[in-house]
Amino acid sequence: MAVYNWPTAIKVGPVDYAVEFDVQLTIARSGKIFTYGLPGARWTCSIRFENDLEQRFRPALEAMLINLEGGAHRLSFGHWGRPIPNGSLRGNPTLGSAVARGATSLTIVNANGGLKAGDIIGLPGQLVMVMADINPTLTNLNNVQVKPAIRSAHNSGTAVTWNRPTTLWIPDTNIAGPFPYSQARSRPGFSYRFIEAWA
Repeated sequence: MAVYNWPTAIKVGPVDYAVEFDVQLTIARSGKIFTYGLPGARWTCSIRFENDLEQRFRPALEAMLINLEGGAHRLSFGHWGRPIPNGSLRGNPTLGSAVARGATSLTIVNANGGLKAGDIIGLPGQLVMVMADINPTLTNLNNVQVKPAIRSAHNSGTAVTWNRPTTLWIPDTNIAGPFPYSQARSRPGFSYRFIEAWA
């Protein structure tokens, strides 16, 4: 398995991000619904490539998608809509205490600013969204609520990435394409869907 970074030469159009949760649903004969949340929530995104890409980006884009071999390889990129927090957190923040798998709360130290609800931050191998505004006490952000839940345990001192955090993605299909073509000057646009992948 190889990991490729998103090529800076390939520009994206509109992107729809979502978080897909694993929820077990049971409907009783009475009609009552029971739900049970399971671990494994993941980001998904659908990227629209507009129809003016042919001369500049389309050949490189098609090569990139084919190079992923239908998900045998990974593509690294983040959340283009929120590359840095709306909050004022900058510098070199780290985890102030160990975080267990399944946790939804973080302590961040060396914090020279706060975070806003909806900010995207990164831990190794994962993007998480901040659930509520929080400001530092001295240089600590205590009880930072995040979703999806943490997938892997992390030690105290682990770096918290605020500047363009990334995660790994694969296409949600093993078909690279279709790549629409017309004899007009530019090819028709198309969408491509990715899902977050982890070891």
